[in-house]
Amino acid sequence: MTGRIPWTRYSGEDIESVLATFISLEERDAIKIRPSRGDGGIDLIVYLDAETVDIYQIKKFAENLKNGQKAQIENSWQELSATTVDLHVKINSWHLVMPLDPTNENLRWAKELVETSGTKFVWDGLSRVDGWASKHPEVIDYYFSNGKEEVSEYAAKLLSMANLPDCSDPAILENRLRDLCSHLDKLDPYYAYSVHVLSEYDKRDDFCACAPGVVMSQILVTPGAGRIAIDVIEKTPIASMLHPLRFSLKITAGTDDEKEQAKNFIEYGMPFTSLPAEVIDQAYQLPVGRSCDGIRKGIIKTLDLPTSTCIRSASLFWEGCGELHLIVDKATHGTKGAFFSAHDATETFRLSFKWIGSQSGGTINYEFSFNKLLNKRSRDVVRTYRFLSEAEDEKVELRIDGTSALYFYLGLRDDVVAEVNAIYGLAVALETINRAADGEMPFPDYFKITKGEVANIKDAARLLDGETIVYSWESHGFNLEGDEVPNFEYPSLARWIKPIAVKLGSKEAFCGFAQTTLVIGSSECSADQIKDSERKLVLSPDDQYGNKAICAMVPPNEDVLKGRDTLWTVRPPKLDDWLTMVEAAESSAQDFKQLSK
Repeated sequence: MTGRIPWTRYSGEDIESVLATFISLEERDAIKIRPSRGDGGIDLIVYLDAETVDIYQIKKFAENLKNGQKAQIENSWQELSATTVDLHVKINSWHLVMPLDPTNENLRWAKELVETSGTKFVWDGLSRVDGWASKHPEVIDYYFSNGKEEVSEYAAKLLSMANLPDCSDPAILENRLRDLCSHLDKLDPYYAYSVHVLSEYDKRDDFCACAPGVVMSQILVTPGAGRIAIDVIEKTPIASMLHPLRFSLKITAGTDDEKEQAKNFIEYGMPFTSLPAEVIDQAYQLPVGRSCDGIRKGIIKTLDLPTSTCIRSASLFWEGCGELHLIVDKATHGTKGAFFSAHDATETFRLSFKWIGSQSGGTINYEFSFNKLLNKRSRDVVRTYRFLSEAEDEKVELRIDGTSALYFYLGLRDDVVAEVNAIYGLAVALETINRAADGEMPFPDYFKITKGEVANIKDAARLLDGETIVYSWESHGFNLEGDEVPNFEYPSLARWIKPIAVKLGSKEAFCGFAQTTLVIGSSECSADQIKDSERKLVLSPDDQYGNKAICAMVPPNEDVLKGRDTLWTVRPPKLDDWLTMVEAAESSAQDFKQLSK
């Protein structure tokens, strides 16, 4: 379609579908939501982080707004605000999307409606929509021209090509099929198509393995006994939500696992990994699921599940540490009951609940994905893992929409408890550092961080919390400038002040200054093994005074800033006095740990 798009000529449903498709192509992380109340308009939500979102509210209005339409927008904003409260997120910006540019009066009215709450308002009107249309013409052609018919036509060509007897040469056949797939990719705004001719040595069966983004797949057998694999792939994560593939099929579960998946899907609407099926009717022509005889076996991996909108929020509660809010990502129902799954803000803890309609309770399952902790905010990790650590053996309450649904014992396995406690301890230390540091350090890769890095983070956090650290030492080195060699009396009490710096990978955070105090018994000069031109003064402990060092944080005053990185030595205290100082510091550290528990 060329020229200006006459938006007023098209149905509201088509306009909303087109606008939602534009946004999903522009914002690849967009999720479709539909508030349980209100006018039923389409909303797309984009998570900027675990607690902050952008919202796109889509409206079909293409002519000057009337009072009734303004009332719909106001109602949408109010319902959306309630939805985000239930989701425990803050709206960063609210985009009102429609093929209509605002008047000055309309823009002023909309900003007054939204921005009093601290949310940024954006009117994505006709100019923005026409820009999207120029960028994604296949969407316009699909809805307002003959795009749908062209997709069906090329899909039919793809099927018939596989059955042509003169295409027995694999190279020729694959090139022709790829040309057809390339045309389909340009025409279909929702799905891409992948095809390749299998080698005669490829012994995979007709049920193709799962692949990311693939919603349907099958293997066709050509007249020459060759085999062709065809996949249908979502172009965006919500393509099958915006434009679901509708067909009738017969699930042919064979193994016990497949039968269990099929049963859970029918009885509770639970999603499944993959199931063998026969497509027996298809209103939407696709190059998979159907062969020339109208019936074809394949693997089905994504269905338009019977989604429930009644569950808006979920949380776990234990009086010892409060409430852990969860994000509901799936809620379904079937013939026997309902199912929902939810995850925490870090997406590393996932809980699922299967409710049996004829009973008062249900079953709880949960799983951990510790590998997803990388780059999460330390405060989010603390919030989740504090709850899991402190409530590991407790009876906790599952709340759905603020109402108690089930009491159950968390009962984590011993190996999981060990991991949870380790993650919690590291997250608490990192959050302490982030509160004091000049920049935020994200959570590290839990499986790659070294013991030394963990110890450094925890020691820095202890200092920042006001704790005195006593540690054993064997030697300390200081760089020497020029040819000068310090002349100390031994034993000597030595002090120095250095920055507290925490380094993780390429990131480093400065947190303050710490003073180290110890007694040296001897020293020697040595050359740096890497740089021969640099010399070091290596300090060693005194046999009588021992090898204990005391480290404590100091305020960043003028004297501290002047004396940083400088080694100061004085006559040591009496031996008994030094041992008393060390004992008092160790006792203080123990008392601090007890108070922190």
